[in-house]
Amino acid sequence: YVVVEGPTWEAAEFNANKLGGHLVTINDAEENQWLIDTFKDKNLSPYPDSTPDQDIYWMGLELKNNTWTWSSGEDLEYTNWGVKEPFGNGNRGQMILESDPRHVNIWSGTAGKWNDQENDVISIGGLGHYGIAEIKLEPNNAPTGTPELKGDFIPGEFINVDLSDVVDLDNYSGYNPQYSYEWQISADG
Repeated sequence: YVVVEGPTWEAAEFNANKLGGHLVTINDAEENQWLIDTFKDKNLSPYPDSTPDQDIYWMGLELKNNTWTWSSGEDLEYTNWGVKEPFGNGNRGQMILESDPRHVNIWSGTAGKWNDQENDVISIGGLGHYGIAEIKLEPNNAPTGTPELKGDFIPGEFINVDLSDVVDLDNYSGYNPQYSYEWQISADG
């Protein structure tokens, strides 16, 4: 995930595409909360006179043929519209990352709520507007490094496997290390 510049939804989506992704697709409440926790203090608000700062970002939600869809093509299975939203005054999705206690009866009153917004720059105050891009990384599915067997190789005893040299950048859950080893018992022991 990375913040990209707008100022329009299309410009933010284009900038996300240039990085190999799309504006963020929010799949569940946990991801929604993670976005709040991660990006709320970026202070890139298009509304600098707001108290508190209103960090508002484009997300990948757009209205096409009267249906909300994600720009990534993923299915829309989770929504978190704010109070009175979608209001019907916009065709692009926004997410607020900090609540504004002055507006408890509208969408910006609660962090993490979504709003539909017109796409033109004038409707957002003529100021810069940012988006959150989500770039899917290809999993490597194969950790690198070599596990090391440690201990005395005594029949009936355990040996330890040291995995400290193994690096698994994408935490591939299907990794099941395979070990091959051999030893000989000497004639004197």
